[in-house]
Amino acid sequence: MLEILTGRKPFERSRSEQSLFRWETPQLHDIDALDDVVDSSLKGPYPPKSLLRFADVVALCVQSEPEFRPPMYRR
Repeated sequence: MLEILTGRKPFERSRSEQSLFRWETPQLHDIDALDDVVDSSLKGPYPPKSLLRFADVVALCVQSEPEFRPPMYRR
């Protein structure tokens, strides 16, 4: 989901092999930075509130502790 949101690959040589997770995750919580994180091909056709909600879901999915991530199945 992070790749979909950003339009970036998980690892990029141009970023000195830094992982997308480490580079983008802190920015998911910053409303001002979020607009810069989003894939430019996605800009415009969605309501901003939807973007914020999607970023919140992405942030939950990349939590370091498994118990804080949403379940992959319906209970």
